[in-house]
Amino acid sequence: SSFNNVKVPDRIRLNSKGQPRLCSVVGASLHILTRIGLCFPQSEGGSSSIHVEVTAPSNRAVLRGKLNHISVQVQHSKSAFLQIQEFLLHGSNIDLGWTPLVLASLPAVILITRPPLFTMFSFWYLYKSVRKLVVMETNQKVSPINKPKKKNMLKFPLGGKPCHLEYSLALTNDNLANSPVLRYCCKQLLRSLLANSVLPDIAAVGDTAQLL
Repeated sequence: SSFNNVKVPDRIRLNSKGQPRLCSVVGASLHILTRIGLCFPQSEGGSSSIHVEVTAPSNRAVLRGKLNHISVQVQHSKSAFLQIQEFLLHGSNIDLGWTPLVLASLPAVILITRPPLFTMFSFWYLYKSVRKLVVMETNQKVSPINKPKKKNMLKFPLGGKPCHLEYSLALTNDNLANSPVLRYCCKQLLRSLLANSVLPDIAAVGDTAQLL
């Protein structure tokens, strides 16, 4: 009971913005992911900026994946492959469950338990291979019986709920001209629209009408 009454000082529990300190860890991770998604933009003359804001009720809530608000703002992002004038992402009342914590700790767990995991995987693969050979041999002698297949899915009680995110993207003609990634995406989008719409048929009818 005495341990529950211990109060952590605010200078340890909170960051410089008055939010739980783990919000800074989540914000730094989102900042790195944003830079990767933008193909590592270069800040020229201070015009390019990436601002990430994360709020949560407590550090425990952050560990459970419960966040009050997430905001990502990108201004004048320029890289060799992608240029964006403005990108905004907002989300509120986010509940990701234990998934972020598990994903963040997974590389360390695999690194620490690598030999045991490799041994377990080897035995599992050997067992599956032998079992498959036995089943194939049995099916050659006995007529197959149609049985419903069971899905071997390993589920974890990670929790979480569907999240609602709002985003907006602003582009200029220069962004499209100088971004190989955007040009490729636009070409694929146009091809998909032409392949799954009646526009080619309408154009063919218009050409035929002009000929007549």
